[in-house]
Order: sequence, then structure tokens, then C-alpha cells
Amino acid sequence: MKRKYKNLYPEETFSPKDEPRFSYRNKLNIQIGSKIKRLRIKKGLTQEQLGELIDTKKPNVSKLENGKVNPSIEFLEKVAYALDKELGVEFK
Repeated sequence: MKRKYKNLYPEETFSPKDEPRFSYRNKLNIQIGSKIKRLRIKKGLTQEQLGELIDTKKPNVSKLENGKVNPSIEFLEKVAYALDKELGVEFK
């Protein structure tokens, strides 16, 4: 039996024709990436500066923010630390 998941994104983010292309994991990566981008901008950092803080290059930060990678918990911990945030996981 295939499980259905709750749509975590507003309708304007993905059109119905996009739905088959995106898996739940991809949507989650996009959600994480957009949160990281908002926090980075709020802190006044460029992608390059954040990359230096977490010991990676600017293209990797860009891929992270655009949901193109599936980051490890350890990597997300480094990002959270660089952004002066605490990393948490929540099940709803």
C-alpha cells in the first residue's frame, strides 16, 4: 500500500504538473534549503562566507539552498552552528 503524505508547501510553490517530478525527499530538501537561505540572509552572510564557515565552497551552499543535495545530519549541524541556530527534528 502506497502511503500518502501531507503537502508541506503552498500551491504556488509547485503546480500540479510538477508533482510527479518531485519526491517527498526532494520537497523536504527544498524546504530545508529555503530555511537555510532565509537564515543566511538574515545573518548578513553571502553564500561564499557561509561556505567558509562550514568548510565548503559556494557552489555547494547554492546546491544546498536550492534543494539539490540531500545533506547529512552532521553537515546540517555545521550549518546550524555557523548560523547560531540549534538543529532539531520534529515529527508531526
